[in-house]
Amino acid sequence: MSIENIKEDSAVLKEMHRKNEIDIVGAIYDTKTGVVEFLD
Repeated sequence: MSIENIKEDSAVLKEMHRKNEIDIVGAIYDTKTGVVEFLD
C-alpha cells in the first residue's frame, strides 16, 4: 500500500493529516537489525 493510498483510504487519518495532527511517511524496517530507514 502506498502512502497516497493510506491518506486517501482512511477518512480519520486523512482528516488528522489535513489538520497537521499527524504526518504519514514511508519507512523500511529491517527485521534482522531492528533499524528503521525513513524514506524521503
